[in-house]
Amino acid sequence: MQHHLDEFSMTDIRHTIHEAWRIVRHRRWYFLFPFSIASAIALICSLWMPRSYEATTVIKREQDPVFASMMGTLWTEPYAQISKRMLADLRDEELIGEALDALRLPEGMTRGRDGDWTSASTAARERMTEEISKGVSIEALDSSSEREVYAIRMRMSDPSRLESILRAVRGEYLRQARGKTVTMLRDVLQFFRTETDRCREELGDLQRQMAAYELQYPGINPNQPDATRNEQATLLVERVGVGRRLDELRSQRMGIEAKLQRLKDSSREDGMDVDAVGLELGANPRYSALTDEIGALLREIAENKTLRGMTDQHPTIRQLRTRLGIRREELAVTPRMQTLASAAANSVLSIGDGRSGEMSVVSMMELEGSNLDGRIAVHESRLEAIAAELGRIGRGRTFAADRRHDYLKLEENAELVRTEMGSWQKNIGPIQHILLVEDKGRTVQFATVEDVRPVTRPFSPNATIVMLICIAIGAAVGALVALISELVDRSFRTVKQLKTTLGLPVIESIDEIVTEAARRRRLLKRFVMMPVATALCATAMLVSGTMAYMSLENPARYEHFKSSPLDAIVRGES
Repeated sequence: MQHHLDEFSMTDIRHTIHEAWRIVRHRRWYFLFPFSIASAIALICSLWMPRSYEATTVIKREQDPVFASMMGTLWTEPYAQISKRMLADLRDEELIGEALDALRLPEGMTRGRDGDWTSASTAARERMTEEISKGVSIEALDSSSEREVYAIRMRMSDPSRLESILRAVRGEYLRQARGKTVTMLRDVLQFFRTETDRCREELGDLQRQMAAYELQYPGINPNQPDATRNEQATLLVERVGVGRRLDELRSQRMGIEAKLQRLKDSSREDGMDVDAVGLELGANPRYSALTDEIGALLREIAENKTLRGMTDQHPTIRQLRTRLGIRREELAVTPRMQTLASAAANSVLSIGDGRSGEMSVVSMMELEGSNLDGRIAVHESRLEAIAAELGRIGRGRTFAADRRHDYLKLEENAELVRTEMGSWQKNIGPIQHILLVEDKGRTVQFATVEDVRPVTRPFSPNATIVMLICIAIGAAVGALVALISELVDRSFRTVKQLKTTLGLPVIESIDEIVTEAARRRRLLKRFVMMPVATALCATAMLVSGTMAYMSLENPARYEHFKSSPLDAIVRGES
């Protein structure tokens, strides 16, 4: 008699465990065979899973000692850019295309009659280039200020050309990296030179405008001494002297006028003919003195311009030319012969003798008055010229003050342009030094630390993960089949099922009555059929699992194992 757990509810944990164990024990074959078959099928299907093979090489990028000693004074941005763009350069399709051309890949490419690649060849090349570009990756193994070590990895589905392609891509990258560095340096150097020349031209234009302002408006530059101040001071001193001399000449003229009037009045009272008084004429010493002074001024001007390098705008030259003009004007009105200057000592009175070369006292005084009038006119014209020159200087200062804002703006712009030019120009020398060192091959050196190792097995998928996934698929299929068989089975196997379904109380239950023939069938099934079926399933799982694992972990041995039966068959037929 079988004891039942009717006193326990369905929620009791013991009843639940007992019921689960009953299902597992009763449905074990429904689980085992589907599990084995599904796992074997999944393992066999894994043989056709896409494989990804990975090859790795390690390169080192370090600075030459000469270049490292100059790092503090050189512009090394291109080398930093090359390092930052390493992955992008390795994935560049043009670089990969150069590497494929060197290897003559992909194989079987053909050209058309026009000499260009056929569409099929072009498509195959693009597919291979894209696959290589997507499969390249880098990893920084060591990075410092003096050296960098990178691992370059490449993944492809075809391992036959993976090693050679990675070597070709690495070599092409190293070659182009050096060329790109030099090209970038030359481009940047040309840019700096162009900007420097532009700033130099702009600065020259501003300086020409400033020079034109300084020439047109003397004293407009507040940072330089005003040359017109010396000229103005000289003119003021000269005006005082000319004014004083003019006063003296006017006083002399008035004295001559007074003497002449008294002489005429006295002569009329005495009944004497004043025109009969004469004076012998001689050379005028003032004329000779003016000639000598004019020659000395001309020699001094020539000496200052030739020996001292002065220009016509120099204040000293302008003062000398002013004095030269005054002396020339005075020389123009000065008679060559002496007049009244020595009349008192050399006069010879003669009344009506009529000799030639003699002049009356009145005539001499009138001539001397005319001479004084000429000198007075020269000094007055000089005063007017000085006043005009002072007015010109004053107006020039006024105009300079009005234009000073524009001049200062030009000066500010010139300073900005000069600063900008200096910022461009200071980089030219260091870049030239880098190019010189680069030409000597003493900058950044590349070296292969680890060459491409032979590819012996695929990188993905992972053999352990594939095995676990296939077994999990088989287990899921077995559990699903066992569950479905339990759900669709309508027979009563427990007292609880009977009571729940029929609603009748169960007093007692007895075990199944097995006949002798049924017992033999059960024994045959349990000890012969099921072990054989189990062995077959286990063999199928073992063979498929071994092949799947070998295809992932040891592809060469798997290919040999796969081709061995075929070779045996071929040899047997021959």
